[in-house]
Amino acid sequence: MKKLLILVFCSMVAVSSAYSGDLELETIGALGGANLYLSYMAIGAVADGYTKKVYDKKTAKGMIAEVVSISNVSKDYLKKLIDQGVLTGNDVDFANTMIETYDYLIAEGTAFSKYVDNPQKNFSDDFHSNRNLAWGKISQLLGLNK
Repeated sequence: MKKLLILVFCSMVAVSSAYSGDLELETIGALGGANLYLSYMAIGAVADGYTKKVYDKKTAKGMIAEVVSISNVSKDYLKKLIDQGVLTGNDVDFANTMIETYDYLIAEGTAFSKYVDNPQKNFSDDFHSNRNLAWGKISQLLGLNK
């Protein structure tokens, strides 16, 4: 696990450096990448905990709601950076990919909450589909596909 965390951190720094020479933008990339990765892990851990009966419905839905809320706030701030012209060129592309990834995480968390309330296959399918899409974008952003 320590090796993976070191790889993730190094990848975030390398990827963000490729897009900007500014410390502020590199920091946004590194923190944003970490947030996406940890949000992905949190949703998966809560879902696993719920299916193994570690968490009851209320607890699982509450934790997922927090991750979804944080993801929405992060996404909104990235949009503000784009809308206000703080980001340009490749930085806009990077931020848009982060926003798209947050959308997948939010959809994944929402599908999980719906599944908890009503365990139907379509909610499970939505959860897994968005989870796979989120991981694809996260691994792309962090350079884990290489």
